Amino acid sequence: RPVDSAAPRARPRHPRLSMRPPTPLTATVSVLMLSTAMFGWTNGNMNTPAVVVRESLGIPADRAFPEREVTWAWCVSVYCVGALFGCLTSAPGADVMGRRAFLLITSCLFVLGAGLQTAAICGGPDGVRWTIIGRLVVGVASGSTTVLVPAYLSEIAPDEIRGALGVGFQLVVTISMLVAQVVGMPAALGTPALWPAVMALAGFPAVPQLLLASRVVESPRWLAHVGRRKEAEAASLLLAGKAQGASYAELESPDAAPVAEPERPQAGPAPTVRSIFETPELRGPFILIVATLVTQQLSGINNAFNYSTIYLEQNGVDPKSGAAVTVAMNLINVAATVAAAWLCDRAGRKLLLVASAFAMALFAALITAGMAHLDQPWGTSLALTSIVLFVASFGLGLGPIPWLLAGELFPQSHRPPLRGPRPCATGPPTAS
Repeated sequence: RPVDSAAPRARPRHPRLSMRPPTPLTATVSVLMLSTAMFGWTNGNMNTPAVVVRESLGIPADRAFPEREVTWAWCVSVYCVGALFGCLTSAPGADVMGRRAFLLITSCLFVLGAGLQTAAICGGPDGVRWTIIGRLVVGVASGSTTVLVPAYLSEIAPDEIRGALGVGFQLVVTISMLVAQVVGMPAALGTPALWPAVMALAGFPAVPQLLLASRVVESPRWLAHVGRRKEAEAASLLLAGKAQGASYAELESPDAAPVAEPERPQAGPAPTVRSIFETPELRGPFILIVATLVTQQLSGINNAFNYSTIYLEQNGVDPKSGAAVTVAMNLINVAATVAAAWLCDRAGRKLLLVASAFAMALFAALITAGMAHLDQPWGTSLALTSIVLFVASFGLGLGPIPWLLAGELFPQSHRPPLRGPRPCATGPPTAS
């Protein structure tokens, strides 16, 4: 018989799809980024729904009643007070309790603060009080996040992806702010009946965090620092992917033997800010890092992120146009942050920082010129366009790059002292 007429060939068997559990490093980074998302959401969820929130709280915008503006300013900016407290207390708290435990406590604060802000639906003076208390609590959580998450990432990430995770932190913040402001628009949840949901959603990322909590690996560097050497070696093995067949609980056991010899985290006396200033080769980078972060926040960027809707409306800009500009500038901020990640290694950090600062200064002047001539046909267009380009300039340099400098200019052994001064220099997060 011809070969072609032989028995029919067996149909190829397709491999069955299987859902592999995330690696310990992936699970840990994912949980950290969920905290970053909550920080970004609370940093941006008061802008687009501001008009309906103020009306519900009984403090609608009216220049004839300046006390209302003071009350609303407290509702928004008390976040900074809480964030400053979070910045100052999170480093010692995480050193005592551990990175993983303190991260989960911070998530609980996000949930508590979101719930308190949601309770403001009662309106009136009670609603104002709940809003202020809730913003204070999420401010504490946000300040803690800006300290804990970058430090945690730098302690667990391999060298080859540490820079990418640094940019990823800023990218998650900008995307979360964008989503929060889109959700808070009148066409979505920014209505008199639904605006409390915009506040409540800030705590939802804590749910998957709790589900993944058992897979989060403690920082090997912290474990070594507190003398838990075997657990530090176990954590290093897990993060390096060298102990796939064992569970974290088994490897964490003090009696467990290492599967392979990892790179041992070194314990020793922690450097201080004073020791950095006494070391000439570290003093300059330290001053540079703090100066760039102070410049980042004093640039006025957070005025755009938190008050643009109200400010534009009070200056004669149509509310719908103001909301659209707010969303557009956040979308541009995300795109600019992605572009910065690509440009950092090609154009260099210094060029991007300097160009970003000069461009922001230029567009700030054009915003002022446009707002001063709103009675002219070109005034409104100039102001709105300049606001969007102002934010784009920030995202290309002054936004993401200062967060990378500590990891690039300092050796790992000297990064702990930066955890307090660095985020405190940033504002806290909304202190412009």
